[in-house]
Amino acid sequence: MAAILSQSDIFCLPSFWEGMPIGLLEAMAMKNAVIATMVDGSKEIIENNENGLLIPANSAQKMAEGLLELCKDSDKRKRLQENAYLTVARGYNVQTMAAEISSIYSKVYSKSIKSEIG
Repeated sequence: MAAILSQSDIFCLPSFWEGMPIGLLEAMAMKNAVIATMVDGSKEIIENNENGLLIPANSAQKMAEGLLELCKDSDKRKRLQENAYLTVARGYNVQTMAAEISSIYSKVYSKSIKSEIG
C-alpha cells in the first residue's frame, strides 16, 4: 500500500461505517489529501477543510465534487496534504498511542485496586 499511496495525491474513503480507519491514517501519513464520509471513526480524525474533506455518507455527487475541487485547487490540496500529515505525526504516532494505552491501563488498574481494598 505504501508504494501506491506514495504515488497518490488524493485518497477517498466512502465508508458507511468505520472503527479506526487505519487506511485513512496511512494515506494521511503519506501526505495524501483525504476525502472521507462523515461516519464514526473518520469524523473523529478529519476536521473538515482543515486536514481533509468530510462528505455525507451515501453521496456519490459530493464525493465527485470533492475530488474535482481538490484536482482543480492545488493550494487547497497541498494545505490539506500537509495538515493530514501533521495530524498523524502529532496524534497517531507510536509514542502517543502507547502513552494513551498505558494511561487507560493505569486507570483500570487503579480502579481495580481501589475496589479490592474497599
